[in-house]
Amino acid sequence: MRTNVMKVAMECLRLPRSRLIISTIILFQTSGLVAADTTSQVEHPQCRLFLAESTIPNAGLGIFTGVDLEAGDAVAEPDIVVPLADFEWHSLPDMDFDFLWYDYSWQAGEVGMDFDVVDGTALVIGTGCMPNCNFALINAHEGQPDYDHAGLHRNRDVGVGGFTGYYNQKMIAERHIPTGGEIFVTYGEHWFITREDTMAHVPFEGSYKRVDMFLKKIQRLFAKYETDTDPDFMKDFWEVITSVSYESKFSNALPLSFEDMKSALSIGSAETRLPYSVRSLEWLNEHGRCMDNIRPGNSTIKQAGRGAFASRFIPKGG
Repeated sequence: MRTNVMKVAMECLRLPRSRLIISTIILFQTSGLVAADTTSQVEHPQCRLFLAESTIPNAGLGIFTGVDLEAGDAVAEPDIVVPLADFEWHSLPDMDFDFLWYDYSWQAGEVGMDFDVVDGTALVIGTGCMPNCNFALINAHEGQPDYDHAGLHRNRDVGVGGFTGYYNQKMIAERHIPTGGEIFVTYGEHWFITREDTMAHVPFEGSYKRVDMFLKKIQRLFAKYETDTDPDFMKDFWEVITSVSYESKFSNALPLSFEDMKSALSIGSAETRLPYSVRSLEWLNEHGRCMDNIRPGNSTIKQAGRGAFASRFIPKGG
C-alpha cells in the first residue's frame, strides 16, 4: 500500500498546480488521512464572497457576491448552526445585560429547531449573521440545515457533545444578483420595531408600496399641468416634495433622484434602489476582504466533528 501511495505522489508532482491540489485530496482520501465529507473541492480563482462597507448608509459592513447569481444558487459555502438555548434561565433573575447575539441570530423555528430550544435562538455562524436587511431589495434567504454528528454515535462517541449537529445551512439567492451586488435578507419588521429608538425610520416593504401609490396619483398631476408653457412642472414639483426635511419611513422610501422617480413610474420605487447596491470588483478587491477562502468538511481530527478546509491556495500570512 505504501509503495502505491508513493508512486501516485510522484505522479502528482508532475501535474500543474490546480490538478496537483485535486490529486492530493484524492490521494489523502484514498489513504484514509482525510474524512471524505468535503463539500466543495473545486478551486475558484475568483473570490465569490466579499465583506466590505455596506451600500446602506451607516449600516457598517455587508457582504457582496463576487460572481453572478441566479435564483436558487447558493450564495456561499454552508454554515453550521448553534442553538443558543435557554441562556436566560441560567442567569441571575435581576441581571440586566445586552446579549450581543440577539442582533445576529435567527428565531429557532426558522432553521428547524422548534423542538430543540424552549427559549432561545439559533446562531448561524458565518454567512448567516453577516448580511444586512434592505426591504427594497431582499434577494436571499436562509434555508434549512441538515442534522447529524459527522459519523459519530451519540451512545459511543464522547466527541458528540462538543459540536453542533446542525450543519449545511445554506443561504439561497431569490433572484438574479449581479456581480458586486450586496446580499440582503429580511430580518422581519419586528426586529426593527423592537429597536425603534435608532431604527424607527427604516422603510419596510409596505413603505415602497405606499410610495408607488403616491407616484401614480401625482403622475396624473404631471399629465395635467406639464405643458409647453411649463415644461419643467414635473421636476419643480418633485424638488418641492424632496425638499421637505421631515424624516419618516415614507420619505426614506422615496426615489433618490428625479431620474429615479421617472423610472419608478414604470418599475416601482424599490427597484430603483438596485444600482446603488452594487460595487465594482475592482473596488471590492481593494477595499473588501475575501470571505470564501475556507469551506466546511468533516475534521481530520477524531471526535472533533467538523472543521474548515482551504478552498484555494492561501499563502503564509494570507
